[in-house]
Amino acid sequence: MSGKGTSVFIKGLFCRCPRCGQGKIFKGFLKLEGACASCRLNLKNAENGDGAAFFVISIVGFVTASLAWILEETASPSLWVHYFIWFPFIIVMSLLLLRPAKSMLISYQYYYQPHLFEGD
Repeated sequence: MSGKGTSVFIKGLFCRCPRCGQGKIFKGFLKLEGACASCRLNLKNAENGDGAAFFVISIVGFVTASLAWILEETASPSLWVHYFIWFPFIIVMSLLLLRPAKSMLISYQYYYQPHLFEGD
């Protein structure tokens, strides 16, 4: 990526305002602020669909299945070892990726459809 697309990606990755890149967009774990504290960008109309969850599930599922297969082929551990490793891995990775994924989708939504962020 280059140019403005990179800055949109970086703003999303660090959960910053898609317009100014300064203010935080979350007031809770996944709850959006009403507006950016720096530039007052209205965040109430940002689409809060399940897109971020879909991407996180897809990525974590692919990585987990691949790593579990590699472990099974190389070490053949018993089933409880797989449970002990992969359940916490899935939970931690999902929680770590969900917030930046949601923020990135909001940033790209602002980049491609800024009119949705106007007004109340």
